[in-house]
Amino acid sequence: NKYNQSNGTIYLRCTLARSHGCSATAKILDAGNNLIITKTHNHSQTEHQTDTIILANRIKRVAETSTENLREIFNTECRSSLGASSLSFKVIESTLSKRRRLELPKLPSSAEEFSELVIQSPFSRTHRLTI
Repeated sequence: NKYNQSNGTIYLRCTLARSHGCSATAKILDAGNNLIITKTHNHSQTEHQTDTIILANRIKRVAETSTENLREIFNTECRSSLGASSLSFKVIESTLSKRRRLELPKLPSSAEEFSELVIQSPFSRTHRLTI
């Protein structure tokens, strides 16, 4: 499924929209807890295809938050899924990389910006000397 995100709502469309002219759309609200189907598919979909879509979306979510190697994420998630036989790492790799890249913080453009980031970081420690 192709997606677009706006104001916390994820908008979805069928992956067969172009090749089969499917107009199916849906949206996910409430941080992924509420799926609303706005238009239904005009073609059949097997349970196996549904499992593959669910697996791909789970892998994408893990890639956004984990620092683990993308191949390892893929392998780990595929071990426990019925849809794994229809999904290849080569097909999903660029999407995983893009999702992860979009979650990275913006790089500072100056020494001053870098200094502010370090100071504001929860990992920074300030040591004060008392004489």
